[in-house]
Amino acid sequence: LGIVDLHSITQSQDPALLRVNILVMVASLLACGIDPETSILFQQSQVSEHSELSWILGCLASIPPTQTPASVKGTKHKQKNEGSAVDILLYNKLLCTTQGRWPPSTSLTRPTTSYSKSAVPSDFTFVVTFDPAARLGVSNLVLMHAAGCTVEAAGLDTGKYKQLVEEAMVVRLTPIREEIERLRGDRRHLERLLAQGAHRARELAAPILKEVSHRVDFY
Repeated sequence: LGIVDLHSITQSQDPALLRVNILVMVASLLACGIDPETSILFQQSQVSEHSELSWILGCLASIPPTQTPASVKGTKHKQKNEGSAVDILLYNKLLCTTQGRWPPSTSLTRPTTSYSKSAVPSDFTFVVTFDPAARLGVSNLVLMHAAGCTVEAAGLDTGKYKQLVEEAMVVRLTPIREEIERLRGDRRHLERLLAQGAHRARELAAPILKEVSHRVDFY
């Protein structure tokens, strides 16, 4: 699991806040059950092979005519694509990356559309049904209810049902939230895990970079 902090600096970042968010993400992954003994959990910027391979790809990859270097937006898009390619190449598709973004709130009628928490619209059909094809948002609530809620919900309309599931999920996730806070209290432990993960990641990445360097005639 790579925490891709190099990707994040394609936009302006507060260094202190970025560092906090990195450790929060580490704590969150651990609290959700990621085992650093069986998974490689590392911070992308601690594995220099990412930057080196990204530079090589950036030099060799062509830029579409509509995305010249003078286009800031186009350049950033190209950088992100190169970074994603590097993430895949270095670990032979074994890497799962995360940028530390929490899922957004969604509409019941348009679950693929994001809204602020205070502006989530309600489903205009008030009966709770399970119909993924026609009512994906409500169906997602039913699945969440089945997975993490034992409270009876018969007869509730979609508005009250959504509130019931939300409250049940808060209770279900409370142990995880508490574990995140506990882990955040031991910064040295989190940083030590990242350092260990970076060492293991480099063991995988170094041979790939060596092969690429050989193919571009560095040696």
